[in-house]
Amino acid sequence: MNNFGKIIRKARIDTGETLSTMAKALGKTISFLSAIETGVKKIPMEIVPQIREYLVSKGANTADLLHLEDHANIANGSIKLDGLKPSQKQMMATFARSDLSQEQLDLINKILNAK
Repeated sequence: MNNFGKIIRKARIDTGETLSTMAKALGKTISFLSAIETGVKKIPMEIVPQIREYLVSKGANTADLLHLEDHANIANGSIKLDGLKPSQKQMMATFARSDLSQEQLDLINKILNAK
């Protein structure tokens, strides 16, 4: 199971929701939600905000679901670059090819997530 699945499963269980109730509310099948929760199936990005909104409406901790799109992208093994400027796309490509240490990656992550 990937982090996306772990996060939504925890939120679902914490709020007392079942796959069945969530599937019905989202207009999806139980098997589909189970497959994306367990990492068997790729996660359609358009469902991620729907899942977040549903879980938050049921009382899930918003902070726990804050980076759900990032976790879905990682689980899917791809990141969409649609809507980014060419310079941003170039930076993403360069970053992906880089050979940075874990310490450097942690520092970059800290900088990017600073508020």
